[in-house]
Amino acid sequence: METTKKVFWVNGSPSGNASNSRKLASSFLEGYCEACDAAVTEFVCADHNIAPCTGCRFCWRNSEGRCAQEDDMDQFIASYLSADVLVWSFPVYMYSVPAITKSVMERLLPCLFAQLEVIDEQKTVHKKRWIRKAREVYVLATAGFFNTASNIESVEKLFSLLYPEGITMICCPEGDLLTNSFLRFYVESYLSNVRSAGKELASQGSIIEATGQRLLRPILPLEKYLLFTNLQGIYRLKDESNEAWERRKLQSFMRCLSLTYRPELLSVDRAVLAFDITDKNYQCQLVLSKAGAEFLEDENPQYDLLVRAPCSFFTSVRIKSIEQKADLDWLIQMANRCAFRKRPKQLNF
Repeated sequence: METTKKVFWVNGSPSGNASNSRKLASSFLEGYCEACDAAVTEFVCADHNIAPCTGCRFCWRNSEGRCAQEDDMDQFIASYLSADVLVWSFPVYMYSVPAITKSVMERLLPCLFAQLEVIDEQKTVHKKRWIRKAREVYVLATAGFFNTASNIESVEKLFSLLYPEGITMICCPEGDLLTNSFLRFYVESYLSNVRSAGKELASQGSIIEATGQRLLRPILPLEKYLLFTNLQGIYRLKDESNEAWERRKLQSFMRCLSLTYRPELLSVDRAVLAFDITDKNYQCQLVLSKAGAEFLEDENPQYDLLVRAPCSFFTSVRIKSIEQKADLDWLIQMANRCAFRKRPKQLNF
């Protein structure tokens, strides 16, 4: 009779439950749990009191391996040692793991003795005080680059040393896109492959080649990703007025919005989707065609569909209902119908 697998998930992001890496890991575990009987326990490092290791070696000088610091690490180690499956998730910071994740790793020192032993001829390691049960270790990481080359090698090395028996690592280099609601069409396609990877690892112990190849495909192509990332990374200039700064932020946001346009949604040759941000006194347009979306700023545009709404309408975190939140695909399809019928329309929210 198959027993329930105990999965211990270490959420090592400083952003906790709001992190991109959590979305990546959630999708992976959704697929994993679909293929086997598993009970997942999530340990959100940011929500716990875990101090950095002080290097006092108190844990090495008592028979129980007790740490001099009394915090939540005792709870962590108990779950860590008893789990059948270990999952680490975190964003890559400065080519490594976040400080909070590294602190947890360093506090695993009580799992070892001070004494050394020799393995592989001249390689020395600390003797184990407690034997970890888990034989499956998965690492789910996000980064803010277009690709993984020259970006995550140090993270891979760190975990391969921590778990010499082997790990499976999935890194999403364009991780900053995962929680962007306007990119959900592209993101969901990627996360679907992540779910497949989890399901395959649970059922057969490996990721099939086709799924692995799909995971290597970028969410956005390089040109779009660079534009999207750089537009989101704007900063306030020295001596820039509040009005100019607010306008530039709106321009950046709307240009990012134009990058999410999918030409396959358009059946006509051309449609103009105009926006009037009512609480910011700002107007702009997206001229839609089979070639892409052109961003324009015209205070009195000719349009097929004009959307008049406050800024919050467009920046809602999760898009579900057009009565409450902006859905760009829905608006594009509406603009397409208006252009086809040659009947301009206004929507007021």
